[in-house]
Amino acid sequence: MAENMNHSFSSFDKAKGFSLFELAIVLVVVGILVYSGYRYYLSTIDHSKYSLIKFQAATFSRTVNNLYGQAKVLGLKDVQLMQSVIYLNEKGWPASADNNSSLKSYNQSPEECESLWHGIFNNAPRTVIAGSDRDKNKSVRKDFRIYSINGRICRYELARKQEEAYFFDYDLSTGEVNVHGSLKH
Repeated sequence: MAENMNHSFSSFDKAKGFSLFELAIVLVVVGILVYSGYRYYLSTIDHSKYSLIKFQAATFSRTVNNLYGQAKVLGLKDVQLMQSVIYLNEKGWPASADNNSSLKSYNQSPEECESLWHGIFNNAPRTVIAGSDRDKNKSVRKDFRIYSINGRICRYELARKQEEAYFFDYDLSTGEVNVHGSLKH
């Protein structure tokens, strides 16, 4: 009996822990799972940002096309939209919600692009004009940065990290809305 007890104690001593090799294998497997999950998480974040910019662009595009069509049919220079009046440029495309604007398709300012944004979207996402003091202020919450490209395109960029670029452009001379994103697959 004493012999049996020694034998069971010695086997118990050997089986009470993991070997260094077993621990290394478990850590490698856990590391692979974490890495795969992290890559999936980043991919999901990229897809959600791209989906958000596509949704905003589609809503914006439908609205400017509807306003353009309404103005053409009724022969208007401005159109009432919810609580805003949207002013049209010389080509009939929405240009601003500010009646002090120049309303030309070739000299649009970032402020006019921002005015148009807030006129089109009721409860609009927060915006800043790119490069402004508000944009540089880290404590100012912003969802979109607004640019004027060559005075004829309003750019609405999702305000995120610098290496990412999710935005859409609105061409004031054609009414075209183009989505751009650095979606990584």
